Amino acid sequence: MSPDDHPRNESESFSLTRNFRHHKWDLFTKYHTHFALFCLSAAADAASTTYFMNIASPAAESNLYVRLLSYQYGNTAGPVLGKLYQAFALWGFSILTPRLTRFICLIIIAINFAAAIVNYASFEKKPGRPSGRPQIIQIR
Repeated sequence: MSPDDHPRNESESFSLTRNFRHHKWDLFTKYHTHFALFCLSAAADAASTTYFMNIASPAAESNLYVRLLSYQYGNTAGPVLGKLYQAFALWGFSILTPRLTRFICLIIIAINFAAAIVNYASFEKKPGRPSGRPQIIQIR
């Protein structure tokens, strides 16, 4: 470890510039597998969200920001922009809290995959229903 890795006094124990300088690429180098899984889960969630928005409408989206982005930019660009914002937030958290990067990545990956599963499962075709009108399952 270099002398720059250790704080010189109590006030330097958390320094944003120090964290940025030392940890800005950790997400892409040290945690590259987690980042790849994040990208995969984000793509699955964005695709499933686009799928059900095209079937129903953006009003069915429970995430307020993705819903607003979808109304503003369209059913495809809204979820993609939402995932882009999520990627920047993950990068920011990995800089601010480098020791929690793995944990935060795993939580976000799990949430993204769960959201993708819920999105696709919400529009299962039920027996007896016309094929063009999938039933929306309300989850409360």
